[in-house]
Amino acid sequence: MVYFILLLISVLVSSLSQVVLKIGSNKDYSGIYEYLNIYVISGYFMLGTSMILNVIAYTHVEYIIGVVIATLNYILVAVFSKFLLKEDFTKNKLIGMAIVIFGVFIANMK
Repeated sequence: MVYFILLLISVLVSSLSQVVLKIGSNKDYSGIYEYLNIYVISGYFMLGTSMILNVIAYTHVEYIIGVVIATLNYILVAVFSKFLLKEDFTKNKLIGMAIVIFGVFIANMK
């Protein structure tokens, strides 16, 4: 159970890191600061942390469960983008999220 929660935290951190990286890419920096600003450094640190948590969790969680949980990343990024970046849920985004969810159900049918 602990490793399942660790996997959920990993997906959450990964989703937030992608939004933080997007915020950094929307800022106007010049020179080396385009690559070495607080948003980029934080985003990559969070992504690395997520990767380490993933490796730890996958050593104790069944792989198929991990893959299912990992697909939440796509949905969480869209949700975080809606609230943190004020992006809209377009028809294509909603269709894409529905396809991801449908694919997860299909992949887990026995």
